[in-house]
Amino acid sequence: MGLRTVSLEELGLETGKIVRLARKHAVLVRAPGQPTLVIRHLADDDLADELVVKHPAFRASIRKARRNRLKGKGIPWAAAKRRLGL
Repeated sequence: MGLRTVSLEELGLETGKIVRLARKHAVLVRAPGQPTLVIRHLADDDLADELVVKHPAFRASIRKARRNRLKGKGIPWAAAKRRLGL
């Protein structure tokens, strides 16, 4: 999967064509001459991952876990493996 480059003007004139191209290749949009955005295919799993990662409650839980780890309140790896049955 290669990276294709188009101008913002091309994107405006040939949106459908560029969206179809993005199903197979990442498309870098430049405006004017500067990299501005990337259009790429988004699978269902990618969308779910993106929504979870951006969700405020998820982000807050990660921040809390990091603070707890710094305070020495983390779970030792061996204990976590036992809890998960690994």
